[in-house]
Amino acid sequence: AEDPYLLSILLCANANVKAVEATRQVQQLKQLLQVQKPGTFRTNNTFGLSYGKNVQTETAAWATLAFCKAGQAHAPEVQALLEFLRSSRDYGGGFGSTQATVIALKALQAFHQQTGNNAEPGKIMVRVNQTWLDTLHYEPKQLQKLQVDFGQWLKPGQNEIEVIQKSANQAIPFLLQANWSSSEI
Repeated sequence: AEDPYLLSILLCANANVKAVEATRQVQQLKQLLQVQKPGTFRTNNTFGLSYGKNVQTETAAWATLAFCKAGQAHAPEVQALLEFLRSSRDYGGGFGSTQATVIALKALQAFHQQTGNNAEPGKIMVRVNQTWLDTLHYEPKQLQKLQVDFGQWLKPGQNEIEVIQKSANQAIPFLLQANWSSSEI
């Protein structure tokens, strides 16, 4: 199969029932992903008749989900797929169409479940225009927002805002969202 979308769905199905074809399909998918990189997938059709960016997102999500279901979440190919999915997320938190968003979230959840929650306590420091404002501490599995009001530190024109995370071996385990408004037009 030269279509990563269809191959990924077949692999998901076969991995679910522990079919012997799953092992061969994992290798096929790995080989296919060496030629077709995330964002350049050549997919003929999708279940929802998606097009454009949504086809790429859905294909990356199905491939990620397929690797996870086959017990291959740590395969090197998965990191490229995850990076593509993260970059596909739009400002509102979606991944494009409803179909693309649903399957992307399922893939991210499957990856997280298989790799475990390795979160550890940490802290995030915020600096605006070379002035340290606050250090925020967080705990594993924290659900509360971390929030900093830095409006009073902004000046007219260009501003530099830095968010620095301090934790031993971990990326920021949160989404970063910044909102602002201006009275100037």
